[in-house]
This record gives sequence, C-alpha cells and structure tokens, in this order.
Amino acid sequence: MNSMTGFGRAEQKTKYGKFIIEVSSVNSRFLDYYIKLPRQFSALENKIRELVSDRLHRGKINLNIELEENDTTPGQYNINIKAIKAYLKQLRAAQKELKLAGEITVHDLLLLPDIALPEIKEFDLEAVWNALRKVIDKALAALVAMRNQEGLALIKEMNHR
Repeated sequence: MNSMTGFGRAEQKTKYGKFIIEVSSVNSRFLDYYIKLPRQFSALENKIRELVSDRLHRGKINLNIELEENDTTPGQYNINIKAIKAYLKQLRAAQKELKLAGEITVHDLLLLPDIALPEIKEFDLEAVWNALRKVIDKALAALVAMRNQEGLALIKEMNHR
C-alpha cells in the first residue's frame, strides 16, 4: 500500500546549468498534475506529462522545474528602450495633468512591466530533454519511495489499532 502524500527532490548539474526538480503529491482520486517549468522549455511539457503518467497513477501532483544557469553563462537582460520612452511620456503627462511633484527615476521605471526582458536562449530541446528526464526520474523515484514509506507506516498504524 502506498500513501498518496509524498515529496521528492533532485538536483543535477548539466552543461545547461543546474536543474532543480521538486515534486509533491497529495491525495486525489485521479491523476492530476500541475507543471511549472522555465518558459524556454515549455515545448517539453507533453514529454514531462508522459513521464509522470508512467510513474504515477493517482494523486494531485505538483512538479516544479528550475534551471540555475552556470556562472559562465549568466542571464542576459535586454533593456526595452521603446517601452521606457512610452512609459516616461505617459508618466510625465499624468504628472503634469494631476499636478504631481517629484521626479521619475530609473528605479521607478524598472518596476514597470516589460522594461528589462530576459534574453530567451535557444536550446536543443532533445538534448535538454535527455538531461532533464534523468533529473525528473530521480525526483519521481524519491517521491515514490516516500509514498511507499508512508504507506508502510499507515499499514503499521492500522495493524496496531
């Protein structure tokens, strides 16, 4: 007997950076999952779903995938000058119309959406999948082991009662 509740975590350094996978499950009659992954890997979501479905058959599953880039390839951000000009024009007009005092600073502008956009890198998704699949497998194995351990504890408790 397996419990429906569990948690698994795995980390693996790859040439793309360090993948950090956390997966948790709670009781559910059906297999229901939520997958959070970096945008550049969204095309891999169906493969991830298939992998989860092969290993788990019930439960509400939360799978979180993070990628910490290597120190040698820090994330690049592009400043959106057009957006800054548009925001600045509108802010100055609003400031004038509403008779607001104060200065608009770079800090103020950086808080607005779409000012600093991360550079989306192109990845060989098949190669990324080969690396990512192994880490997901480790996290799922840890989850399954925890669910098994919890199930054994439940059996012991039921037998005791």
